[in-house]
Amino acid sequence: MRRRLANAGLSYRLAGYAALAGLAALIVLCGWLPGAFLNLGLAAAGVGIPVFLLVRYFRRRERFRGRIEEAFAIEGLAGNLNSRLVSALDFLGHPDPSPLMQVVVTQAEADCEADFEARLDRSGRDRFRRRFLLLAVLLLVAAANPWFGLKAVVANLRDSYFVARDALFPVVYRLEPGPGRHIFRTGKEVEVAIAFARRGLREVVWVEEGPGGAVRGALPVDAAGRAARRLAGQAEGEWRVRFEFAKRISETVEVVFANPPVLEDMQAELVYPPYTRMLPRTVEGVQTRLFGLPGTRMTIGLTFSKTLSVATLTFDDGGELALDVVGRFASTSLVHSQARTARLQVVDEHGLGLEAPVEIAFELQRDEPPQVILPRSLTEEMPTLAEGLKLFGFGVRLQDDFGVDRCVLKWTRSTIENPNRILDQGEVERLVSPPRRQVVESFQKVFESVPATPGDRISFRVEVYDNRRPDSQKAVSAAKSLFVHQEGLDELRVAALRFGGDALARARIAKSKRATSVKEPMATRTTEKVWNEYDAPIHSTVQAPVVRGLHAQAVKDYFRLVSGAVEGEDGAVAGSAGPDGQPAAGAAPDR
Repeated sequence: MRRRLANAGLSYRLAGYAALAGLAALIVLCGWLPGAFLNLGLAAAGVGIPVFLLVRYFRRRERFRGRIEEAFAIEGLAGNLNSRLVSALDFLGHPDPSPLMQVVVTQAEADCEADFEARLDRSGRDRFRRRFLLLAVLLLVAAANPWFGLKAVVANLRDSYFVARDALFPVVYRLEPGPGRHIFRTGKEVEVAIAFARRGLREVVWVEEGPGGAVRGALPVDAAGRAARRLAGQAEGEWRVRFEFAKRISETVEVVFANPPVLEDMQAELVYPPYTRMLPRTVEGVQTRLFGLPGTRMTIGLTFSKTLSVATLTFDDGGELALDVVGRFASTSLVHSQARTARLQVVDEHGLGLEAPVEIAFELQRDEPPQVILPRSLTEEMPTLAEGLKLFGFGVRLQDDFGVDRCVLKWTRSTIENPNRILDQGEVERLVSPPRRQVVESFQKVFESVPATPGDRISFRVEVYDNRRPDSQKAVSAAKSLFVHQEGLDELRVAALRFGGDALARARIAKSKRATSVKEPMATRTTEKVWNEYDAPIHSTVQAPVVRGLHAQAVKDYFRLVSGAVEGEDGAVAGSAGPDGQPAAGAAPDR
């Protein structure tokens, strides 16, 4: 009984391993592994696992090896049973047994009548049997499954066997142009043939399924072992061709005759940038040129004669744009930013493309910069008084092709002596809302708060910005300037003064005994007062400043006039020196 329990436990355990291997084989060999040889190798390994388990069972099963080993096994179940039995046997042959001997003999009789089989451990066998039953149920469920069941495994092994056999022993026939789907243009003749490696067949059966139905016929095999039939594709259609011979059927050859796709219609919608305030424009028909401002969104829709699979725009700079394809229609949307040319090419459902790519030129429409037009009366170096500067104003005309957004008057204050040294600066901004294409802006009394003094130079210019977003364009007018002169010198002309000439050689200050005040020269802060009590002329020693630039000589003469000339009683203007630098005739030396 002990041996039967041990052998039963071993059998259930190995059977559970076999069921587990079968379950793994159903999952692995259902057809998802590529390669026929791999599937056949795994199947061979799966067959070898039960053989291995069977050999292991015969090697490890319990056999009867002798009574002594059985006695030791029983003693393992009943403690020191063997020693008690041996002692009882010894006491049975004693002529006068003692009470102790009789107790030992009686205990031995009770030990022999005990049920030793009930003491055997059956938990291991029961555990292995439950596991085997569970795995057996799972194996049966998996075998009945349609996805990776026994039917799928058998079909996979059969296909793998055929593939391996064809790989080891090559196919004895060849199809032309080959099994599968082949696309040809309409009007072309195609020859479908089967060629045998060995001779022996006289004819084959031609089976053709086309638009007109199925057609069967016999084809003779020539001396080279080849049978062929020609198909003329006069119209679009699909034909399925196969050959039957020697109770075998060849693979199917699909021949499709189709026309290349043709661009039938085109529609483009141009959505201009918001700042232009232009309505969207729709263009109908096939266009080869599209114009647009930078930032214009172009939505292009194309209609073809056949169902498409791929449509692509290839630009001359190497970039590609894939179009969205739905049936016979293709569309795309792009933001126009540069002038370039694109070539449109498509691939239809049959793998054919346009006979010639359609070229579309995307040309850029320029957004002209704004213009600023100043009055002609504004010039450079305009003279004005300090009081007149506060009332100075002018108007400016601004224009742009889509709208003027704002304009800015920028000014700087410097001196005539050093125009490059900026003493003060500022700007006045005018907003145009809403933006207009032409506008006239007025700048009145813009220098009212400027602290100008004689000798100051005010330079200004006007900048105008259009409404283009995000980068506005601007235009800058030519710089204009004003200079502030001293009051009372409006009638003086530097060209008419002729500094250093004979006309200026007269006395500069009329002879008078009353006090005479000399006016403060421009750009200097010194005041000279002379009390003439003697009958003698006085010459001023104030020197004109050195000024470099376009108007250096005019400014120099102007300051010489301001600092050293005073009208006489008769209205004449006196000079300080003659042509040679010496005091003029009639002039007395300074004291």
